[in-house]
Amino acid sequence: MVRLLILSIMMLATLRLSAQLQYEEIDIEMVKNEIKRDSLTRCINVNYEFEPSVFYVDDICIVHLYQWARGDEDNISLRFYKYENGKWNFKNEIPCFNKKMEKLSHSLFHVYSDKNMAMYRMKRYESVMRYDNFDMKPLFEYKGYDWTYHLGYLYNVRNEEFNSFLGEEVCDDYEISDIEIVSDTLKSYKLTQTKRILKGYNPDEDNDLQTIDTRTIKDVIYRK
Repeated sequence: MVRLLILSIMMLATLRLSAQLQYEEIDIEMVKNEIKRDSLTRCINVNYEFEPSVFYVDDICIVHLYQWARGDEDNISLRFYKYENGKWNFKNEIPCFNKKMEKLSHSLFHVYSDKNMAMYRMKRYESVMRYDNFDMKPLFEYKGYDWTYHLGYLYNVRNEEFNSFLGEEVCDDYEISDIEIVSDTLKSYKLTQTKRILKGYNPDEDNDLQTIDTRTIKDVIYRK
């Protein structure tokens, strides 16, 4: 009986592997050419530091990539493809303002902004999302900011504007970690919140921004 059960599990695993292998990996150059054909004003900047990422959910492919539009702000998007009749067919594109994305389980993803993404006024975004019918649905999301780099710049070039921030909250940043997933279901995560109030600047030290920091760490149990 035990041997039969083991054989059944092995056969099921083999069938799943075969199903995955029948889909060829998507061609990123094909994706870029499709975007170029959409509009003459859009193109891919292949030399940009952000490299495309590719994820598969069964016969669905999700391409997370950077785009540059002439005359407009830079753009990061998610493009969805479905494997049909021996090729990848485009289905949908949605904007995505997150420079990084990682797959957590079969259909759950962690998307987040890089803490060093901006030199001055920095915004941060953290979320766990679920793939849903050529779209991504957030299970939770946090939006934060950190102006400390920007204030270091202001002290050196516009000191009066820097002084207007004294005593003000200049950072409210969120970061998630220790994400627990069980059977493609989000169970819990750790949330770290950092707040900073501007106290001053020490001119005798290089880039010595003085702040009063408060950090709160808590374990969050996810409930739908």
